[in-house]
Amino acid sequence: MSKLVIPDGVIVPPQEQYPQDSANSGNGEFEFSDSDNTTFASLSSAMKFVGIVTIVFGVLQLVGGLAAGINLRGLLTMGQGAMMIFVGAWLSSAATSLAEISKTQGSDVMNLMYAMRKLKSVYTLQAWLMGVACVLLLLALAVALK
Repeated sequence: MSKLVIPDGVIVPPQEQYPQDSANSGNGEFEFSDSDNTTFASLSSAMKFVGIVTIVFGVLQLVGGLAAGINLRGLLTMGQGAMMIFVGAWLSSAATSLAEISKTQGSDVMNLMYAMRKLKSVYTLQAWLMGVACVLLLLALAVALK
């Protein structure tokens, strides 16, 4: 099977690689193959597990922050816990959409795009938090070097 290289360098399989009956559900909506559905189901299970564990650790962080009291350490710990809960919830939600791809007919693309939007939320939040952490680190270094 040959690969098609598009201008930005991304390699994508040619459309004719998919059999007509698995690529089109009859209503114009793309359908993934059984092999693809197995991959989505497996990924969904792993994401669901990671999402739930992240929520549990977020709750533990939140409780730890409350136990630390209303001070900088406690507030930062509670904030970290809250962010972990959000990330875990978004991962679990994205996992549910990926699982739906393998369970439903006629809505594969819609479910995939919903999962992608949830994953975009996860990574956007993490990117912002890392940016804030870098700024705080630079401020702490500046204060320490004075």
